[in-house]
Amino acid sequence: MKTQHKTIKQGNRGKSKSGNQSAHESKPSRAKHVRPLAPKQFVDILEHMNDGLVVLDKDWYYIYVNQKAARMLQRQKPSDLIGKHIWTEYPEGVGQPFHLAYEKAMREQTPIVFEEHYEPWDLWFENRIYPSPDRLLILFTEITDRKRIETLLHERQYLLQKILDSEPGTVYIYDLEERRNVYVNRYWLVAYGYTEEETQAMGNELPSRIFRPGDLERISAHHENWRQAGEGEIREIEFQVRTKSGEWRWLHSREAAFARDAVGRVTQILGITHDITESKQAEKALRESEEKFSKVFYASPVPMSISRLSDGQYVEVNESLLKRMGYRREEMIGTSALELGIWENAAQRTEMLRVLRKDGSLRNFEMRFVTRSGEVGTALLFREIIELVGEEHFIGTTLDITERKQTEDALAASEAELQALLASMNDVVLVIDRDGRYRKIAPTNPDLLYKPPEELLGKTLRDVFPAGQAETFVGTIRQVLDAQQTAHIEYQLVIGGREVWFDTAISPMDTNNTLWMARDITDRKRAEEGLRELNEELEQRIAARTEELAAAMIRAQESDRLKSAFLATMSHELRTPLNSIIGFTGVILQGLAGPLNEEQTKQLNMMRNSARHLLALINDVLDISKIEAGQLEILQRPFDMRQAVESALRVVHPLAQKKNLQLTTLIGAGVGIINNDRRRVEQVLINLVNNAVKFTEHGEIRIECQIKGDWLETCVRDHGIGIKAEDIEKLFKPFQQIDTGPARSHEGTGLGLAICKRLVVAMGGEIMVESQWGVGSTFKFTLSVKEQ
Repeated sequence: MKTQHKTIKQGNRGKSKSGNQSAHESKPSRAKHVRPLAPKQFVDILEHMNDGLVVLDKDWYYIYVNQKAARMLQRQKPSDLIGKHIWTEYPEGVGQPFHLAYEKAMREQTPIVFEEHYEPWDLWFENRIYPSPDRLLILFTEITDRKRIETLLHERQYLLQKILDSEPGTVYIYDLEERRNVYVNRYWLVAYGYTEEETQAMGNELPSRIFRPGDLERISAHHENWRQAGEGEIREIEFQVRTKSGEWRWLHSREAAFARDAVGRVTQILGITHDITESKQAEKALRESEEKFSKVFYASPVPMSISRLSDGQYVEVNESLLKRMGYRREEMIGTSALELGIWENAAQRTEMLRVLRKDGSLRNFEMRFVTRSGEVGTALLFREIIELVGEEHFIGTTLDITERKQTEDALAASEAELQALLASMNDVVLVIDRDGRYRKIAPTNPDLLYKPPEELLGKTLRDVFPAGQAETFVGTIRQVLDAQQTAHIEYQLVIGGREVWFDTAISPMDTNNTLWMARDITDRKRAEEGLRELNEELEQRIAARTEELAAAMIRAQESDRLKSAFLATMSHELRTPLNSIIGFTGVILQGLAGPLNEEQTKQLNMMRNSARHLLALINDVLDISKIEAGQLEILQRPFDMRQAVESALRVVHPLAQKKNLQLTTLIGAGVGIINNDRRRVEQVLINLVNNAVKFTEHGEIRIECQIKGDWLETCVRDHGIGIKAEDIEKLFKPFQQIDTGPARSHEGTGLGLAICKRLVVAMGGEIMVESQWGVGSTFKFTLSVKEQ
C-alpha cells in the first residue's frame, strides 16, 4: 500500500524577510485590547470543524473527541470514546500504518502528515499528528473520493498510452514552429529502429536526416500550408523515409490540427502514418503483370478468351482457342458463343452465367461444346469477372478434357467399387499419452482393435505389442508431442487371425497426450497394385494428347503448393481462433444466443476452460521461445514498486479468495520508485504468487519487499506443500514439473518459473528459492536500485 509521510519542520517564524523594516513597521503603535476566547467558545469552534479531531494522553486513552471525529470513527457521540483506550476500541488498527505513525510521533516528538488507506473500513484518510510530551493531537480528513478519482485518472492515462502503443502505425505530434516531432509513439521505435532519444536529438534536422531528398520541398510546402488550415480539416501526404538500418520505406500520413495560437494559426499537427511500401510495390508489380499478361494471353497453349458479361460477345481470343474451335479471329470477335453454336446445351450456358454473376468467379464448370466442323467435346471452364473501360467482362480459360472423359468410363466400375469400400471403413480412435499408455478408446468398430478395450485401458503400448513395434510407436508419439506436429504412419497387425493394414494420424492434444486415429487400409493396400497398373496404362494412352492440359495442371499444382505453404506458415497463429472460441463460448454461456440446459452449460464451461488452458500454454511457449531466441526487450522506466505489488495482488486475489487464503504484504519504508521494466516485474510477481496459491491449501501468503544495500529484495512466502531438496534443481528448467506422476493434481506447463528466472536475469537480478517439504516455500528475487 502506498504511504506518504511528511515531517513538518519548524520554520523561522516571526523573522522578517529583510533586515530593513519599513517606516510603518518602525513606528510605535498602541496595542489593541482583544478579549481572549473563553473555553466554551474554543470548544464550539472545535466542534464545528470539518476535520475530525481527537486528543490522546500518553497512555493512548481518548481525552477529547469532536463530533466530526466521532462520526468518522463510527461512534454516535464523542462520549462513546472519551476515557477509552484507542487500541482496545480499534484492535484491527494494531500494526496498521496509523498505529506505527502515532507511536513514531510520540517517540520522536515530531509532527507527521501522511495519507493512508485503512484496510478494515476500505477508506482513505489524510492525517496530521502533533505530539507533546503528555498527549497526542490528531486531525484527520476522509479523502476516499479524491483517491478514487486519482486512481481513475491514472487508469485512463494508462489506457490512452496502451491505445497509442497498440496503434499499428506511427502516431506523432509535429511542431510547425520548432520543426520537430514533440511526440512519437512506440510503433515508430519498433518499426524504424530509432530510439526516442535519437528522434528527439535530431530536432529540426529530422526531415533532412530521414526523408528522401526529393520529398523535402514537397513536405516543407505541406507543413507551411497547414498554418492556415480550417477547423476539422484532414490532410494526407505520401513520402519516403529511411530506417535506421538504411532501408527506404513508403509512408502514407493522415493529419489534423492539434494546437493553434491566439489568432487561430495551426502550431502543431497530429498525424497517424502507415507503411504502404507493400502496396507501392504491388502497384509496380501490377504494371509489370499487365505487360506479362498480354504476352501470356496470346502465347498461351491453353484456349483463353475475354467476353462482355451483358451479351456474351467475344472482345478478345487467343490463337489456341481459334485453333481448337476452327474459327478465324474476325468470325469470333463481336459474336457470342451462343450465336456461333458452340454450346451444345443452351441451358448449361444459362447456368454458367447464373453462377458467375452470383459468385464473381467460376471453377471447373463442365460444358459440352461443338466445333465449327461439328465435333462434340467436353471442357472445363474457369472464369473471373473483371471490369474493362467501366463495363463488366469475364475472362477465363477452357481446358479440353474430351480425352479424359473418354477414359473415365473405363474407370467408373473400379471407382465405384473403391468408393463403396472407403465409405464402409470405420476408424479406430484412441487417446495415448507420452508413455504410450491407453487413456481413452472411442466406441467405434471393435473388430479393428488389437485387443478388447478392457484389456487395453490403463496399459502401455509396451505391454501390448512386441518390443520393436512398441518402441517405434512410443518414439513417434514423443516426436509428435515435442514438435507439436501431426505425424502419419502405416503399420500392419494380425487381428482375429487376419492381417490388417492401418494408416494412422497421430496429433498432439496437449503436452502429454496424443489423438491416435487409425483407419483400416487393408483393402486399399490390396487394390493399390491393380490401380497402379491401370493408371500406368491410362497415362500411356492419354500422355500424347494431354500436353496442354498437363502444362495447365502443373501451374494449378504450383498454385496449390503455394497455398498449402502459406497455410502451413500461418498455422502457428493459434491465439486468434482460440480467443474467438473463448469469446463466443462466453457469449453462449451468458445466454445471448438462447437458454442452455445444465449439461450444455457444463460442457461449454469445460470447452472454454480447455481453450483458456491451451491459450495460456501457447503464450508461455511463445514467451520462453522469445526469451531463448534473445528477442526479449526490457523497457526500463521509473515506476513505483508499491503500486506494482498492489497491481499483481489484484490479479491473483480472486484465486486466493476462492481458496480462503489470506494475502498480506510487508513493504519496507524505503521501497518506492525504481528504474526497470514494470510489466516484467509484475509478470514475475503474478507467476510467483499464483504458484504459491496453487500449492497452498490454508493459511496465508505473504509478500515482503525491502531495500538491502543497492538491491530491492522481494519475497513470496507460503505455507504450502513445500519442495523436496532433490527437486529444487528442476524448478527453473522449462517443461520440468515436480508433480508429474499419474496422480498429478495441479495443472501447468512447467514454464512459469523458467520464464520468471529468465525475466529476472534479463532485468539484472537474481531469483532463488528456500523450501522445506511439508512446511512451505519462499521464492526471492532481487533487482538493482542503483542509477543505471
